[in-house]
Amino acid sequence: MGINSPICIIEVMGRDSGWLATASSFFKKTDRDAPHFIGIPEVIFSEENFLISIENAYRSYGYAVAVVLEKIRSRQGNLSKENPPTFTDNFGHSYFESPGKYLSDLVEKRLGVRCRWEKPGSIQRSLMDAVSTTDREEAYELGQKAIEMARSEMNEVILTIIRSDNQKYQYSIGSANLKDVAGKIKYLPENYRPNEEGYTSDSFKSYLRPLLGNPIHDTEPIFNLL
Repeated sequence: MGINSPICIIEVMGRDSGWLATASSFFKKTDRDAPHFIGIPEVIFSEENFLISIENAYRSYGYAVAVVLEKIRSRQGNLSKENPPTFTDNFGHSYFESPGKYLSDLVEKRLGVRCRWEKPGSIQRSLMDAVSTTDREEAYELGQKAIEMARSEMNEVILTIIRSDNQKYQYSIGSANLKDVAGKIKYLPENYRPNEEGYTSDSFKSYLRPLLGNPIHDTEPIFNLL
């Protein structure tokens, strides 16, 4: 981003649920802070509301950032509905052309400025430098448990993390039948969903905070206004 491209749209994975996109707002403290818009599948997408949010941020702060999920939907369906899916997996999940590219074109036509769009790939799953202490510890325990179950010749099951408390983070490892979870969707609860200004709820932040690991100040970005 910069003078020549002051607006950016970041398209993140998540398929039909907006957990990852919503997490992008955890450190947002003021209206100036990014993101200025979050688009998730659980909330019907309005092109006009999106454009208003981006334009307001751009006019007010000189830049704007939107975070959108790969499968946001309008009342008419997928944003690239006029084109056939580029891929359909074994569970019947269809993948369409990038909504980030589509929205970038909309912004450029509306505001007459360059709009970049970014689509991180597998780095969203594999960047070890960004792994939280909580993730690392749980992944290790899950691996140990998986080996135990494999040695016991248990089949067609998946390990689960059962969370018992938000205030003092505690969890246990359980299991579920694969047939009960394969192809299922865990939607973002209504009280966790962001508003159109890019803010999320305190309840979602309480849920997310322990997952970021400790100490939290090692994770939080530091910015100075010039």
